[in-house]
This record gives sequence, C-alpha cells and structure tokens, in this order.
Amino acid sequence: MTDQKKTLAEENSELVDVIFRLINYMNNDTALTKALIERLSREHRTLQQNFIRMLKKVIEAHADTHTDDRNAASVKWAKKVREIGKDDFMPFI
Repeated sequence: MTDQKKTLAEENSELVDVIFRLINYMNNDTALTKALIERLSREHRTLQQNFIRMLKKVIEAHADTHTDDRNAASVKWAKKVREIGKDDFMPFI
C-alpha cells in the first residue's frame, strides 16, 4: 500500500469501518433493506439524490466486476441498469 493510500484510509477509517460493517450486515438483507428504505425516505431530498447517485456509480462499477456463479445474476442486472441509466444525470441541488 502506498503512503497516499495509507493516508486516505487513515483519514477515512471511520467511513471504511462503516462500509465493512454494512457489507457484513448483508447476511440479513431484509432488515437492512427495510431500515435503509425507511431512513432514506426521511432524509433531506438532496441527501436522497446524493445517495442514489452514489449507488448508481456502485452499480456501474459492479457491471464490470469479474463474475462467477455467485455474482453472475447481479453483474448481468448491473449491466442492464447501467445501459438504461447511461444518459441520466442527477444534479447536486
């Protein structure tokens, strides 16, 4: 790991921890999904759009992920979603 990457990871260690915790919660995705939907629906509209914009980037990147039987369906879906939304722009307002 380069010094720059160490610095970025150190500066964002709390965020990295949250991301790993979120990924680990995926084993109980029903509860996580319900909580996420409820919380997002109550957030400021700009934050809602920022969150969806970030998810769009995640989905677009996932479309190029190496596949095997464990993620083939999600990669196939991500490719479809990327194609459908390729011309959509979500401004920061």
